[in-house]
Amino acid sequence: MKSPLTKNSFKRIIYITASVIVVLLIISAIVNLVLVRSHYKNYENEQIQEQLENKALILGKQLRLYKQIIANVAAESNTRDILTFGEPNAGHQWALQMRKFLPQAIGVALLSHSGKVLGDPVSLRLGPQCLTDLTRLTQGENVAHPPIHRDIPELSHFDLTTAIHDEDDNTIGVLFVSFSLDTLKATLQESVSKEQLIQLLDHDGEPIAVAGSISTAREQYSISMRVPESTWTIKLTENLASSLPIYLTLSLSNLTTSIIVIGLIFFFIAYASRIFKNDFAKVKARLTQISEGQLDEDNSNVQLKETAEILPSIEYIAKDIQKKQQMIANQSWIDELTGLPNRRHFNNEFVRAYNLARRGIPMAVVLINLDNFKTLNVSAGKTAGDQALKLLANTLQQYCRKTDFAARLGGDEFALLLLDMQHDKIRPCIEKLSETFLEQQERHPAVPDEFRCTLSCGFTFINVHRDYNAAAVLTRAEKTLMTAKEHGKNCVMEA
Repeated sequence: MKSPLTKNSFKRIIYITASVIVVLLIISAIVNLVLVRSHYKNYENEQIQEQLENKALILGKQLRLYKQIIANVAAESNTRDILTFGEPNAGHQWALQMRKFLPQAIGVALLSHSGKVLGDPVSLRLGPQCLTDLTRLTQGENVAHPPIHRDIPELSHFDLTTAIHDEDDNTIGVLFVSFSLDTLKATLQESVSKEQLIQLLDHDGEPIAVAGSISTAREQYSISMRVPESTWTIKLTENLASSLPIYLTLSLSNLTTSIIVIGLIFFFIAYASRIFKNDFAKVKARLTQISEGQLDEDNSNVQLKETAEILPSIEYIAKDIQKKQQMIANQSWIDELTGLPNRRHFNNEFVRAYNLARRGIPMAVVLINLDNFKTLNVSAGKTAGDQALKLLANTLQQYCRKTDFAARLGGDEFALLLLDMQHDKIRPCIEKLSETFLEQQERHPAVPDEFRCTLSCGFTFINVHRDYNAAAVLTRAEKTLMTAKEHGKNCVMEA
């Protein structure tokens, strides 16, 4: 007999499938309307973007070329000599001669370090705007670069300057060169296409050079970009091309939609049969994991309600196992703070040591307690107290042989089991351990000097003739430790 829940699950899958198909058809119709308008417009926009980037790079390279030319001229020894001797007439003649050799140069001039022009500014074609910009530059003010000057229309130009250095790399002056704006217009004309308008704009948005023309009757697209090596902007405006015929676009879109819908139908048919196998395979795999002791959280997702109803029972079993494992973990034999064995581990090891002693192997039990530990914990803080416990644990591990056993019994109480230790050596060993513990506290900044802890120790040997059980040994050792504490602390007592 089939479960009602199963029928509901199948219906839900069918309803979801039908809803997805309807939504896709609606989306496809909307896409068809948008596609005709946007497809080729986007394509044209990308082409315009690429063209504008190329044009901006060409202008940037042209500016870099001019800057490199005047930099080479500034680096010539003859240029430095003229500035060094500072003869205005020589500087004037040099500038007039250099203007003939520099391509498209409008004006050339040398300026001293103080900003004085070597020669007649008017003859060298340094207009008032040029002189104003040069003054601002020498005073460290920000100037749009390269600056544009149109005070004399037939001599419209942009200015470039570069510092001139002596042999010790000290700035001794400035080389000024202005170039005709016609060079920029020629560059724009070389790269302009039909139905394009290219405008090179200065820092204030005023045209520097314009090339091409467009029809205002058609839809246009404009884009702007900064020209490298300058504060100029290049703007490109272009008439958008016509879209492909609407029927071709719609036909391609409808064909694509049909293929997608058919593919979805086959997909959901295969999906409906596949989810059963996948879900029950996950249930089986989860049961196998639990039976093998793999209790990691199950992150697998199931898709049927039937499977979802089974999984809570499985998870309950897994959590119950995890709870029991946690209980076992809580009974771990290692002290979390110091890394030493804890009391549970010590008790187990002490039984083994007691049995060895009854076979004639000498065995000493040492109980250790930190003096003034409570004062350290209260006055210097729990961090200092924890650090003192760690330092003692390190000291114990340092002095323990491979056959010895050190443990933290709890709080500030520690214990040692010393196997086959000679009687006359145990006291010096414990005293040396106590000295080392003090030295470690002195070297550690977390333990204040006024709150350092000393050690009170009590030890006893397991005697097979008087110790008929292990508890008697521990009781005697604890009494010895108490005697050491009452004796004035920082001492070693034997029982």
